Amino acid sequence: MDDQRERRGGVPRRLPRVVFLVGVPGLLAEFVIGRRSRRNPVGALSELSNSKYWSAFGHVFVVTAVVLLSFYSVVGGWILRYFAESFTGAYFASPGAHFGAISYGFDAVAFHLIFLGATAFVVLRGVRRGIETATKVMMPAIVVLLVALTAWGLTLDGAGEGVAFFLSPNVGFLRANFFDILPRPPGRRCSRSRWAPARC
Repeated sequence: MDDQRERRGGVPRRLPRVVFLVGVPGLLAEFVIGRRSRRNPVGALSELSNSKYWSAFGHVFVVTAVVLLSFYSVVGGWILRYFAESFTGAYFASPGAHFGAISYGFDAVAFHLIFLGATAFVVLRGVRRGIETATKVMMPAIVVLLVALTAWGLTLDGAGEGVAFFLSPNVGFLRANFFDILPRPPGRRCSRSRWAPARC
């Protein structure tokens, strides 16, 4: 599997897709629409477009957020429990069996509701006092956690080989298949570039 990933270019082949085709456009659109309208998704699209039809997309965004919240709030509850249990080492001995025991049931629902309550508290405080304040605390905390996890990961056995694989892309493959970095249309399994015929 590792040899196959290396032959196909590794992480650098997929990184442009995620960053430039999804992440950056979505982030910029969110910033521009939110800052310009200062309204919710439905009101923002309706106000900026002066059309009732565009507001329908706002409803789609709201429904999408609710669907995502229904999943991520469960995961958030698990994270809260794992964070609390990290101080006692409850899952250190057998992580898989421990997760199987706590991933459902009354306790899982309780932590799920705690997470939802914390989220509702932040949102109800508004954009400036709630969301922006929480972001100023949580974003630096994420950076600190990532740095700490990276430092800890580098102390594990085989860390050097993992870093070498991650930072050693197959440049020759990338150069030969540069135009294939762009995602293909749905249903097309063949590789096509602008300068060469399709290859299946």
